[in-house]
Amino acid sequence: MYWFSLFFCTLYGEDWKKVKKVGSLLGDTEDIERRKQLSNLALEKLSRIWIRNDKVKQVTRLNLYRALVKSILLYNCGTWSLTKQEEHKLSTIHRRQLRTILNIKYPIVIGNNALYQKTSETPISLTILEARWRLYGHVLRQAINTPPNFAMTKYFKREGRKQRGRPKTSIVTTLRGDLKSHNNDHWPTRLHSINDLDHLRDIA
Repeated sequence: MYWFSLFFCTLYGEDWKKVKKVGSLLGDTEDIERRKQLSNLALEKLSRIWIRNDKVKQVTRLNLYRALVKSILLYNCGTWSLTKQEEHKLSTIHRRQLRTILNIKYPIVIGNNALYQKTSETPISLTILEARWRLYGHVLRQAINTPPNFAMTKYFKREGRKQRGRPKTSIVTTLRGDLKSHNNDHWPTRLHSINDLDHLRDIA
């Protein structure tokens, strides 16, 4: 299956990124753009609820938003490997949607921290971080011969000369960045070899 996937990607070039599986596009950037469009469409369909501040309580509007809009925006987000630019765009859309829920429009202004506090929301980057490591933890706890663990083992055991230049953003580089910024003595700060991977498996 691994080699078939590699052959498929080589044969069809970048087109594989637009293939939809289990509701998500295989390409992270393509899937994120689609998630943003779908969530904004869902938000617009419920516009009559958002503008009725006097009829629908804020807590009810926020619960509806989380169930019917935010869930669409973050569907399968644990698999994403985000660039800083993509993370910033998602955070901007999230805050814009929250302001819509509260019916806050110019010239009314509210800061980001005040917005999160008022809505009891957390920055979307933290939500995605939690989802990513929850998913990765499930993978690490699975048997070694399962497809995700097999793919990881093959990745870290691969031989040959490394490519020059800065590596492309991938789920591996994203996880490495998470570990570097995670200040915890019980967790490793690197993910570069099969030994590092085994260390994470032992902790998980």
